Amino acid sequence: MITDEDRKFGEFLVDRGVVSPSQLVEALRFKKHQDLELTQILLNKGLASDRSVFNCLAEYLNIPFIELRDYDIDTRVLELVPKEIALRYKVFPVFKIENSLTIAMLNPGDVHVIDTLRRETGYEIEPAVSIERDILEAIHRHYETSESFDSSLDEVIQNIQRQKPQEDEKEKAAERLKRLSAETPVVKLVNLIISQAIVDRASDIHIEPDENSLQVRYRIDGILHENLSPPKHLQAAIISRIKILAELDIAESRVPQDGRFQVSLNGREVDIRVSTLPTVYGENVVLRILDKSSLMMNLEDLGFQELALQQLKSLLSSSYGIILVSGPT
Repeated sequence: MITDEDRKFGEFLVDRGVVSPSQLVEALRFKKHQDLELTQILLNKGLASDRSVFNCLAEYLNIPFIELRDYDIDTRVLELVPKEIALRYKVFPVFKIENSLTIAMLNPGDVHVIDTLRRETGYEIEPAVSIERDILEAIHRHYETSESFDSSLDEVIQNIQRQKPQEDEKEKAAERLKRLSAETPVVKLVNLIISQAIVDRASDIHIEPDENSLQVRYRIDGILHENLSPPKHLQAAIISRIKILAELDIAESRVPQDGRFQVSLNGREVDIRVSTLPTVYGENVVLRILDKSSLMMNLEDLGFQELALQQLKSLLSSSYGIILVSGPT
């Protein structure tokens, strides 16, 4: 069935040079007998490329066209839309701002899908356009990464819980902590905590002991988010493992200490600064993540207005003087 909207969008495609008038007539003739979207018919018959069609669709509807490969996806956003729903409707959650969630989709005019996503997430849905293969690739890449981390973490926690802490009263405390921190499950758990924080683009990892629990939280965009709660009896081993990496004194837990170490993740060199602080329930540890790759930005990427950018470039070209940059930390 052909609608007025199909004809209007088809004419828009002709005006933009994406299809010829004869190709549009062919596609509309085919649509009379097929329950398919005009965009899908154009692609199935090879009359236009997917990127050009969906770019025009975004322009026609006055909504964004999203290149999903350009976005770093927050795992907390993925949790809002189950993988099954993402695959069923070929949609992908990109980011959220306050009570609105931006979703990349093939057909942003599908009211049924938007209502379903609104009910499922509890957020107002802001539709955006992306091509099918990019959406499916993003679903498989990001959801599998998230599921892989969760399953790895569960496996590590289960292995740790099956292991009974071995206490030897004759063994010195420092030697016992060093032995515990070198055990494979503890090493793997600490590695998972750090690598996931880097993937989530966290600026800090907070390891906070309480009376009966141990909490790990990530600071992302200035906000602390609860991540996981390892077994309380592993507190000393986890903290000692981090102190060993940062070349701190594992036997000293009564005074603050500072150190640093470096990790490599997917070819990226990341500096980690470590600060420990004694508390009533054990040492509180903060790891500051300094991702060198994220610091390599052009002046144009920093959000300057055009006039301010030109003024700054003029000052930088001067042969003398000083530019003072200050901030909260």
